[in-house]
Amino acid sequence: MAAPWWRAALYGSWRWRGFSTSAALRRRTAPLGPMPNEDIDVSNLDRLEKYRSFDRYRRRAEQEARAPHWWRTYREHFREESDPKDKIDIGLPPPKVCRTQQLLERKRVLRELRANSEEERAARLGTARIPMEAVRAEWEKTCGPYHKQRLAEYYGLYRDLFHGATFVPRVPLHVAYAVGEDDLMPVYHGNEVTPAEAAQAPEVTYEADKGSMWTLLLTNLDGHLLEPDAEYVHWLVTNIPGNSVAEGQETCPYMPPFPARGSGFHRFAFLLFKQDKPVDFSEDTRPSPCYQLAQRTFCTFDFYKKHQEAMTPAGLAFFQCRWDDSVTHIFHQLLGKARVGWGTGQGQLARAHRTLLTCQGEVPLGSMPFLGWVAGQSQASSSSHPYPLFLQTCRSPCLSLCGHPLTTPNRSASPTGSPCATWTGIGTVTNPPTASTEWPECHPPQSGLSLSGFTSRNNKDHSTGPHSGL
Repeated sequence: MAAPWWRAALYGSWRWRGFSTSAALRRRTAPLGPMPNEDIDVSNLDRLEKYRSFDRYRRRAEQEARAPHWWRTYREHFREESDPKDKIDIGLPPPKVCRTQQLLERKRVLRELRANSEEERAARLGTARIPMEAVRAEWEKTCGPYHKQRLAEYYGLYRDLFHGATFVPRVPLHVAYAVGEDDLMPVYHGNEVTPAEAAQAPEVTYEADKGSMWTLLLTNLDGHLLEPDAEYVHWLVTNIPGNSVAEGQETCPYMPPFPARGSGFHRFAFLLFKQDKPVDFSEDTRPSPCYQLAQRTFCTFDFYKKHQEAMTPAGLAFFQCRWDDSVTHIFHQLLGKARVGWGTGQGQLARAHRTLLTCQGEVPLGSMPFLGWVAGQSQASSSSHPYPLFLQTCRSPCLSLCGHPLTTPNRSASPTGSPCATWTGIGTVTNPPTASTEWPECHPPQSGLSLSGFTSRNNKDHSTGPHSGL
C-alpha cells in the first residue's frame, strides 16, 4: 500500500533538515550616512584630479583619517573605554612656567643659531655637532615627564602599583648599577638589566632642595611566588635628606633580583616619593639581613595609602629582568640561609616551590626531593608510590627554580664500567655522583610513602637500604 502523500512530504523534510542554514533574512536599509568615495564619479575616471605626488596623497590620507565618521573603526571597537580625565592624579603639581617667557627664550635661541655662520655651514655640510647632554636636560624639563608617564602606562605600572591612579614623574630619577670597576649599567624606562648586573645596590641620583625629605622604593611587580597580586620589596630607603641616599634610613636592605626560570621578564620599578615631613616607618621596617620571602611581601598601593598624607610620588624609573645563571647563587646562598625545608610549615619558599612544581614542572635544587630517571629497561613492580608512571616516563632533566639540573640523565659510565644504575625514586642527594665515585647516599625525607621493587641494570636491589623508603 502506498504511503500517504503527507507522510512522504514529512519524511522528505526530515531528510533534508541537516542541510538547513542559520542565516536570517532581514530587510535592507539605507546606511546611516554617506559611504566612502560616494561622491566620486566612476563613469569618467580620467577627469578626476590627480595627486601628482606622494606627499599630497599622504596629507590627504591623514586628513581623512582624522576626520570624524559615522561608522566605528576597528580600533574603536577594541579600544578600552577609559577617559584619561577620570584617572586620579596623585603626583606633584606642574611647575609654574610663564609661557610668554618660554616662547621668547626659544625665539632668542633660533635667532642666535641663524646668525651663526659657522653653525649654518656645519649644518649644510653635515658636520654639525649636537650637544646631547643639553638636549637631554631640556627634554627632562619639558616633555620628558609626559613621555615617561606614557611608557609607564604602556607597561601597566600605574595599573598594578596604584590601582589605576597616575602621576607625572616630575623629578628626574637617575639609577645606575656598577658593573666591574669602570662600567655602569643605567636604568632607563623599560630596558633590560640582568640579575648579575643588579647584584649590588645601585647608585641613585636626583635633584633635590636642601632640607627636603625623600623615600626610595624598589619593588618587583611580577615575582611573587604565592600571591598573584602581591609584590616583593627589594629595597626601601626612607627619610632621605636631600639627594644623599646613603644618609637615609634603610628600612629594608637591598636584595638582588631572583626571577624564576621560565617566568619571563619581571618589571622592577624604582619609585621616588617626596615627603612633607619626617615619617615614622617602624611598621615597614625589615630585619637586616632579610632573606625570608614572607617578610618581603609588599603592596605599593597599601604602603602609599598608609602614608599618603605625608608623601607624594615624584620620580620613576624601571627595568625588566629575567633569569640568568646568577640566580642560582641567590637561591642557594642567600635564600638558602632561611633553612627552608620541604615539609609542611618548614618555610615559605618550600611551599612556593611546591606550588610552582605543578604549573611549571620545576623542582628546587638543594636539600629537597628530586625525581630520578629510568634510563633503560627497569623492572618496576607494584608499589605504593603515587607517581610510578610519571617517574618511568620522565626523560629530561628536572630543573629547579634557579634553573640548575637536579641530576644528569644517561651517564656514560658507572662505578662498575657498565651503564649507570637505573633507579627510580624520590630522595635528597647530598653530593652529586660522578663517573669515578660510588652512588651517594640518599636521605629520604620523612614521609609515609615507600618505594620497593625497583632494581637497576647492575642488579643492585634498591628496595632496601638508603633508597628504600620515603
